[in-house]
Amino acid sequence: MSVGKLISDRQSEQQQEQVEVGRLIESTLSLIQAVLRKDHITLTVELGDRSAPIRCRAQQIQQILMNLVTNARDAVNERHGFDEHDERKRIAIRVGHVEREGRSWVRVTVEDSGGGIPTDVLPRIFDPFFTTKGRDKGTGLGLAMSHGLASDNEGELSVETKVGEGTRFYLDLPAL
Repeated sequence: MSVGKLISDRQSEQQQEQVEVGRLIESTLSLIQAVLRKDHITLTVELGDRSAPIRCRAQQIQQILMNLVTNARDAVNERHGFDEHDERKRIAIRVGHVEREGRSWVRVTVEDSGGGIPTDVLPRIFDPFFTTKGRDKGTGLGLAMSHGLASDNEGELSVETKVGEGTRFYLDLPAL
């Protein structure tokens, strides 16, 4: 059996369910907050309408969020130092709504104060196995997988970045 078939079969076993995006974010962050505190990173969470309902495969959305926050952590540490306290070490997560093409979307924004993504790297960030990290730090699968999982849940993953200022990832999921 091929890996693709195995993943496809496993994903079809996971049923979509209605979840509140705020609870989904809180449960995901409970897994990584201790690491962020250890790295002296300030995490702000603005859930807005925390009960914004979406229909998704919750574990897949949690995986996307975990990947985005982990990448933000790496970017912040790379720019501002790993073991040092620096008030510029920040990650923000926000939930809001956007309207596009007559549809309502729940938007989860993960924003960091890292160094931003260089323009020559930006076109490749969602490519499988592409990474700017060392061999011992990453596989280059996190963003590629996150992009695919967003699509599998009828959503979109996009990025906005400024070199020297930071990066924002937007996860847009259809609102119920």
